[in-house]
Amino acid sequence: RLGVYRPYRLLLRETSGPATGQRVFDPGAAYLVADMLADNSARAASFGLNSYLAHDFPVACKTGTSSDYRDNWAVGYTPEFTVAVWIGNPDGSPMRAITGVSGAAPVLHAVFTDLRKQRGTSWFNAPESVEQHRIHPLTGRLAAADRAGAVTEKCLWKPEADRPGDFDAEGRAVLPPEYAHWLRSPQNSLGSLAVAAASAEELRIVTPRPGSIYFLDPDLPSSTQNLRLTANGAEAVRWSSPSLWCDFARAQLIAGTHTITAEDPLTGRRAETWIEVRPL
Repeated sequence: RLGVYRPYRLLLRETSGPATGQRVFDPGAAYLVADMLADNSARAASFGLNSYLAHDFPVACKTGTSSDYRDNWAVGYTPEFTVAVWIGNPDGSPMRAITGVSGAAPVLHAVFTDLRKQRGTSWFNAPESVEQHRIHPLTGRLAAADRAGAVTEKCLWKPEADRPGDFDAEGRAVLPPEYAHWLRSPQNSLGSLAVAAASAEELRIVTPRPGSIYFLDPDLPSSTQNLRLTANGAEAVRWSSPSLWCDFARAQLIAGTHTITAEDPLTGRRAETWIEVRPL
């Protein structure tokens, strides 16, 4: 209902009109969420273009999978219908690598296909607050008419115009300094489309924050329970801990209180933080 809440009712037959609604979300924001969840191309990188979340008509849908594959869900909606599917074993035992997209999504797809055939479905009209603008996907700002790589996006407000410092002399997008480590890593999917701005700031640990508390999940192997480490102010960072094993930008978690140190190998600058890890 694009942000309008009404309490649900369980009835054998309708006895009165719909309950009075109460607006709890901005209609433009609710529309954009529905639009994103119905965009099959947006999830193609994870699920492909021909998954069970793909329909021949608009359906906003989202999956979920719990630890150790004990539960999985798929939830979808159109203006007329909301469908939620749970797949799991009644005794709570794990399934064999069945996720939301492979377990619950096929059921969701079949239900919506039948609803479409029997009752018909439609899609939401865009509220007046939603506008379309041509933006650059790496800066999020309005793109100049001659800017290559721009895309058209739906927005709740007009984005800022691009700035002279957004691109270098070769036309590459200039990202904030904290992207430098990622741009040098194998995970960089942008190639030569972007560079990181130079940084003159002090070495600072971004994650984990001092005093952060983490819990060990008993359903996951200990080797997979890792903490991502990030810092600003250095081209490269060497991580260490007297009580945790650190590899590149990750620390393997074990119960206890731990100190973690970041060091800039070029300048010798150091920053320190501490965390607590508890059994769940």
